[in-house]
Amino acid sequence: MKKHLCFWVVMLVLSGIVHQPIYAVSQDADPVRLYLSGVKMLGEEKHGNLTIVPVVSSARDSGADVKTLDEALKSGSLSVTEASESGNVNRLHVVNKSKSFVFIMAGEILAGAKQDRILQSDVLIPPESGKVTVEAFCVEHGRWQYSSKGFYSMGQSANIGTRGAARQYRDQSQVWQKVAETNKAMAATAPTGSLAKSFDSPKYAAQKDEYKAKFKEITSRYPEMTGAIVLIKGKVLAADLFSNHRIFQNLWEKLLDSYIMEAISAEGIEVKSDFTSAVSFMEAARKATVKYVKTPGAGFNIDLASATITGSGVIKGDIPMHLDIFPIIEGDAGSKMRQDFQRNYRQRRGGNAP
Repeated sequence: MKKHLCFWVVMLVLSGIVHQPIYAVSQDADPVRLYLSGVKMLGEEKHGNLTIVPVVSSARDSGADVKTLDEALKSGSLSVTEASESGNVNRLHVVNKSKSFVFIMAGEILAGAKQDRILQSDVLIPPESGKVTVEAFCVEHGRWQYSSKGFYSMGQSANIGTRGAARQYRDQSQVWQKVAETNKAMAATAPTGSLAKSFDSPKYAAQKDEYKAKFKEITSRYPEMTGAIVLIKGKVLAADLFSNHRIFQNLWEKLLDSYIMEAISAEGIEVKSDFTSAVSFMEAARKATVKYVKTPGAGFNIDLASATITGSGVIKGDIPMHLDIFPIIEGDAGSKMRQDFQRNYRQRRGGNAP
């Protein structure tokens, strides 16, 4: 499997267009299709609005040479900073000083600096990387001043709605809109519009313990588990699929909190998704078009797309480190709110607005 992908990478490097999308040679040889074809559902667990389907894939690796964001920050081997002293909303600098790869998942909240961010795509930072520039989205639209020199982790990931909007629209205004909707649904006191404040809301605090009691130990009950398909009110809203149990387990508490946030924030509203079955959702994912694009770090980013689903991830060698997959959500894109966010932000930022 690896030789098929490597062949096309070499050919594109020689032709000088490696920055362009790399299309898999065939369905049979494509690493993502082979990975998805080996995904097996292990059961189903439910509490309140949230249903989690644990999964495992036959295509796995050990992940022994990869650290997660929190592991790397805790060890002091990773720094994440603004792209410059004045900052750039949609770009950050990352430096990995360790001899291991560092995996940063799209949606993990990087707190501090001039405003909280999430990465636009998964990234795999190579060992002893030097300065790597990565693309980001803001999830705290009302602050543009330093609260810390660099970024740190609060152990949180954006909720499914915010991650899905970032993936489907790839637009800063859509991300701001979804953050505002989440904070409103959670009745979060967030003067700067920080998504992280929803995790401090009384509404979240009142319900999270019951959800966690049901799901926190799911990775122990399914020791081979490498990912999850998530349903809210019986509709599929996301799948997070990994290459190994260790990386998945290290990120599980962060992911679970984000799933719980989505479940609680969905109370009293209609959940939009065309998928009511994890099986049909995975069938749609397997039929989607797959592209590979060179990342600013190591490996290649994955782009998964069809009329009904959108997904992304990063591939290391010939196995996806992570795939996140979301249904395409049709309906009002909230143009007035986007325009208001954009106008207000530009007034605050002047010519540096994204």
